[in-house]
Amino acid sequence: MQTITDNTEAVIYGMLTENTGRHMLDSGGTDGRRWQRNAMKSLEDFKNDPEATLEAGDWPEVSKSTFWHLVSNLKHDPDLTAAYWKFDEARPDDWYSETIEAWLDKLGVADEGDGDFYSARWSFNTYNFDGWLVDQTLQGTFFELGNEGYLILQVHGGADVRGGYSKPQVFNTQGRDEFILGGQDAYFSCSAEECDNRLSVQGYSWYELCDGNSLTDNFTDLKEVKTCPCGGSWN
Repeated sequence: MQTITDNTEAVIYGMLTENTGRHMLDSGGTDGRRWQRNAMKSLEDFKNDPEATLEAGDWPEVSKSTFWHLVSNLKHDPDLTAAYWKFDEARPDDWYSETIEAWLDKLGVADEGDGDFYSARWSFNTYNFDGWLVDQTLQGTFFELGNEGYLILQVHGGADVRGGYSKPQVFNTQGRDEFILGGQDAYFSCSAEECDNRLSVQGYSWYELCDGNSLTDNFTDLKEVKTCPCGGSWN
């Protein structure tokens, strides 16, 4: 069991490397599941990773670091996490999805669709999101207590998206919109010293090229801007 701490980076590292199981029928092989590959890295390795990468081959691909997306948007709440874990441990025959809903009921959080949108719970799985750039699937439930926003979150570390999720952790968040929309945007600068060009990637369908702070063009195909017009690479 992970230690309950207010060190957000350590908690997120623990979620990324948590053993979420193996099954002979899934596609992870011997050690190809994401949690297994993550476990080969230290916390410092994650901190040294770029926030986003653009692979500029024939079919350019953009991805955002799960570690940096979570660290940039969340602050771990050890007290609420401990309260949820205690509640969950008293219901050993229930799935996490069941104990999360029951715990939120106990806290008096309005059901999804009831009351104010931001005060009611809202559950998601990023596997279902178009244009999600973060490199691991996340699932969780946003909710509000005492005018503070929270997210109870799991990270997918397994091979099959239907299972293989980490133990839920509770985080404070400044807003669900920032968290969700931020997972669909990435920004890059040209590597050339004398070039001010920047590339803004929005999901899988919209790309903007900027000269300094001025928009110069829009694209709908990343192959058109896989390298900077000056010849430099995006980083």
